[in-house]
Amino acid sequence: MTTISWNINGIYCHFPELQLITTQYQPDFLCIQETHLKQSSKITFKSYKTYRKDRDDGYGGVATLIHQN
Repeated sequence: MTTISWNINGIYCHFPELQLITTQYQPDFLCIQETHLKQSSKITFKSYKTYRKDRDDGYGGVATLIHQN
């Protein structure tokens, strides 16, 4: 079982690296802090179920991605 935790400081700024990690390493769990997403933001990752807790002001926020295997 592989788990990765990352304080990403803005998920959109690091989206290419995040896609590379999910494709290359295929972790079972990916725990992301400081996503900076608003509740209206849509973001998905192939083969992952995403659980998020966003803040209204777009700062902070967390996401947990769980591989669907």
